[in-house]
Amino acid sequence: MLERAVEPMQGGGLSLKELRHDLDQTRGVIDILERASQELTTIVDGDQAIRRNRWRQRQLHSISEQLAIARGKRTSLARMIENLMQIDNGRSIGNPSTPDEVDDLLRGRMKILGLDVDATAREFREVFDKIRKNCPRCGDREACAIDLRHDPNALIWEAYCPNSGLLNALVAVTEAVS
Repeated sequence: MLERAVEPMQGGGLSLKELRHDLDQTRGVIDILERASQELTTIVDGDQAIRRNRWRQRQLHSISEQLAIARGKRTSLARMIENLMQIDNGRSIGNPSTPDEVDDLLRGRMKILGLDVDATAREFREVFDKIRKNCPRCGDREACAIDLRHDPNALIWEAYCPNSGLLNALVAVTEAVS
């Protein structure tokens, strides 16, 4: 199920309805597995022989780990559907709701670079407008969001960001003026 859910991100043809169905199916399977795990735990707790059997204990531990993985996949699938719904509604990750708003990802990137959004908007209006319009249209918004969250100072963003040249030029100009 999860493999099929990844296809839309890679150009496959699953609809949101099909993804929701897959998520519901995944939830059902996980619920069944959790109930089975609870029953096994109850049986083990009541049976002295099983409690002393290390092999059975390892099996129960393995079942718990598999449930944790399944829960993680369910959460991942739910996030993927959420992101697809945002994209389907014309809004991608962190996009502004009006054309004049500054994108959250752009605001975060500029902050990391030491650029003041308001000052840049005033002093370099045309350049800033171009950057502000490019950001919500970018195909690498998810990567940008992850980079900003996990390693904001890494330079990898320069490889995919359509605004990297302009942003770095603004940094150079503002540093030269300071």
